Amino acid sequence: MHLVLDAMNDASRWSPLAPDGVTASAQISMSNDPDKFRYGADGVSARVNTTNAARGHTLRRTLPPADLSNFDELRFWFRSTRAADGSPARPFFLRLRLGSAAMPLADASNAWFRYLPAFRAEAWELVRVSIADLAPQVRGALSVLELASVDDASSECNLDGLLAAREQMLGDVETEMIARLHQRLSVGGAAVAARVHNPDDPAVAAMPYIQIIPRAIQLSAERSTSGETRTDFTENSFRLRPPSVPYDLYYDIDVFAQNRPHKAEIYEFVLKTLSPRSELIVNGMPLMVELINVIPEPRVALSLPDRTLLSFKVATWQTAGVSTPAVLPYRDVSIGVSAKAPV
Repeated sequence: MHLVLDAMNDASRWSPLAPDGVTASAQISMSNDPDKFRYGADGVSARVNTTNAARGHTLRRTLPPADLSNFDELRFWFRSTRAADGSPARPFFLRLRLGSAAMPLADASNAWFRYLPAFRAEAWELVRVSIADLAPQVRGALSVLELASVDDASSECNLDGLLAAREQMLGDVETEMIARLHQRLSVGGAAVAARVHNPDDPAVAAMPYIQIIPRAIQLSAERSTSGETRTDFTENSFRLRPPSVPYDLYYDIDVFAQNRPHKAEIYEFVLKTLSPRSELIVNGMPLMVELINVIPEPRVALSLPDRTLLSFKVATWQTAGVSTPAVLPYRDVSIGVSAKAPV
C-alpha cells in the first residue's frame, strides 16, 4: 500500500530558502519539467538546479499532516546529470529531511536525514529510504519536506512520485488491478465495477462487473533473485537492503453482464487495458502484466462452454528480510551490460 506525499508536479509548492531558513534563495530552484518524467498521468517531474554557491540552501514544502505509522519507507524516482554515491569522486549533493509541528526541522532532536544517491548519471533510479528510525513525533504527523544542497558544485536533477509505502505483494498488485479496471467503463448506462473473487465470501455483485480470480502463485523460473542493494545513506554509513525474490502471480478475469453485446464490450475494454503486455505501477515500481495463452480443456461433444476467461501473469517481487547495516570497509563492484553489438 502507499500514500502519495507529493507527485512532484507543481514546483510552486516548494520554497527556495537561504541557510537562515527565512530568506528567499537564488542559489537553488525547482521547476516543472515536461520533458523528463517517470510514471503518472501528469507527464511532468520536478527539476532541481543548484549553483556552486548553494551549500546549505534548501527547498522546503509544507504538507497537511500525514500519518506514516503504517508505512515502512519513502520511495521516489531520481535522475541526475552526475552520479552521486558518497565517494570522494562522486559526492552526494542533496539531502532529504522531514519535520512536523511537534518536531520541526530546527529541533535538535530531529536527527533523521538521508542523502540522495544516483548510481548512474542520466538514468532514472528508484530511491527507497526507511522511516523505521524516524521519530514518532514526525512519523505520526509529517508536515514538512526539505531538500538541502550539501555540495559546492552545481547540479541538476529530477524527482518524481514521492510516496510512503509498505510492501504487501498480493494486496498491492490486486489493488492496482482494481484501480485500472473499476468503473473505468460504462455499458447500458451503468458503470462496470471490478472486484477480486474471494471464494470464502459468497456475496454476489450487481451486474455488470469484472471479476478478478486469483489462480496461482509461483516462484519465477525465468527471473533470478536480486542481490543486496545499498540504501539509507547517512553520514559515513549506509544499509544493505536484502534481495528480492521474483514471483509470478496468475489471475483469470471473468465478465458478467446481462447481454452478449455488453459482455463483449467489457472483454474488449479489459484486453485494451491489460494486454497483450502492459505495466502495473505498484508502489512506484513498474510490474509487467501479460496475457497468457491457455489451452482450452477438451469438452464433451455438443456441450457449451460455461465461462470465457482471460488469463494474465503479473511479474512481481517480494523483499526477503529487513535491511542491515553495512560492515565497513565495504567494496562494491558494478558491471555494466550493453545490448549493442561489439565494435
